[in-house]
Amino acid sequence: MKLRSSRIKFIAHEITRILAEEEFIILFDKEAVLASVDSAIIRDLQVEDDLDEEVRKLLEHHAVTMDQSNIQYHDMFKMVKSKLAKERGLIL
Repeated sequence: MKLRSSRIKFIAHEITRILAEEEFIILFDKEAVLASVDSAIIRDLQVEDDLDEEVRKLLEHHAVTMDQSNIQYHDMFKMVKSKLAKERGLIL
C-alpha cells in the first residue's frame, strides 16, 4: 500500500470533516463514518496494489522479449496498467 495507516486515517478524517461542514452528511456516529471512509480508501488502494501485482506478473513472462526489443520496463508497466484499468473501468 502506498500510504501509511496514519495518512489514511488523516484523509478519512478530512473527508468526513468537509462533508459534515458542507452539510452533505449529518453525523450521528462520527466513528462509524470515519471507519467506513477509512475502509473505502483502503479497499480502493488495494485494488490498485492488486492491479500493480498483476501487471508485474504479466511483464515477468515477457521480460526476455522486452529486453531483446529494448523496451523500457517502466514505460511498458504504465502502458499495461493503463490498458487493464481502462478495460476494467477503474479510475486510478
